[in-house]
Amino acid sequence: EPVIADVLDPASLASLPRTGRVLYAVGYDRRSGHSIRSVYVDGLRNFLPSLAARLVYVSSTGVYGGSEGGWVDEDSPADPTTESGRACLDAERLAAEFCGERGLDLVVVRYSGLYGPGRVFRRADLEQGRPIPGDPEGVLNLIHIDDAAAAALAALDRGVPGRVYLATDDRPVRRREYYELAASYLGTPPP
Repeated sequence: EPVIADVLDPASLASLPRTGRVLYAVGYDRRSGHSIRSVYVDGLRNFLPSLAARLVYVSSTGVYGGSEGGWVDEDSPADPTTESGRACLDAERLAAEFCGERGLDLVVVRYSGLYGPGRVFRRADLEQGRPIPGDPEGVLNLIHIDDAAAAALAALDRGVPGRVYLATDDRPVRRREYYELAASYLGTPPP
């Protein structure tokens, strides 16, 4: 039974049902006309008063910023270099403060880039034969949407309160490898 609500419209959140656990996974649509900070931080701030349960907050590995090709793990310091990474980290902190004040469980899952059916990075560029900017030997950290869903369920069911988890594929992929494979699936020439 879906409940339609808008995190930027506090009145619409009044109809949210009470539940024993919540997966908060609000995405950002650049076409919305709202800033990423407004959606991630202000939207969460609007939602939190309706929370009376365990919260699994979906965040991003973008909070780590530029790791200059090095590995990161759950204990790596967050040092975002983009506005989206800063907004995600600020939202994580807001959730932690709120849950801490009210004695609610909080689990944070930081996802890398999602891919899968209907989610192909740079699809339009590949289909239109445009060059793809960036170092072809650089890496992409990704997670398939099915694995992302499994990670969300695991966090809801077994996540340890207060922990941060990374959800990503088991190995980074070279940009060249990813775009060549994506082009072959799309039936387009490699970039």
